Amino acid sequence: MARKKKQRDALAGLLAVASPKVLTDLILRLVIGRPDVRRECFDFLKTHVSLTDELEKRSEGEVILALWAELAPDLSDLDEYGGGDYTTEDHVAELLDQIQNQLDSKKVDSDYRREILDLVLPYIESGNAGMNDMLYDVAYATCYDDSNLRSLAEAFEAIQGDWKLDHARRIYRNGTRRMVSEQCVGAPFVFAISHALAASANSCENHKS
Repeated sequence: MARKKKQRDALAGLLAVASPKVLTDLILRLVIGRPDVRRECFDFLKTHVSLTDELEKRSEGEVILALWAELAPDLSDLDEYGGGDYTTEDHVAELLDQIQNQLDSKKVDSDYRREILDLVLPYIESGNAGMNDMLYDVAYATCYDDSNLRSLAEAFEAIQGDWKLDHARRIYRNGTRRMVSEQCVGAPFVFAISHALAASANSCENHKS
């Protein structure tokens, strides 16, 4: 007697006959409150569909926000209690590193870069999470051009505090992310601002003095 054919997975069968709209609604419902699942969806779809430049930039930005949503609760706890256990710290550090890598791809839209910077700056201002180096790394990675870096220096000035002001001064004075990063946070950046930014910043300092 022939062995009975293995029955097809019922879920696979339902997915096969579902309309694109139903599948879209299902996925959007599943990712609510689950940033890790949302990120997995982006990672999967980006390798299976053709993307326009605009959609790719938006997708990269959404991945970054999903990564941040994953780490935000733990980072908040680290900031509140001045640190935490190694497992939590490693988890947050790993996700911050992934965010930086996404930003370093230079494919993230400016609106998303501004949004992640706004999320990072309060923790830089607090300086209590034990993640200062990586938070600064992410902040600098949001800067794709001279204007971005100038805005970051202004943000550091607005925060106040010796460490933040030192970052701002080094940006204005030296005109390179390499100098700022290696001397202040030890990150191996090789991004340089143009001479025009340095000249403009020096002019502003001279005017203030």
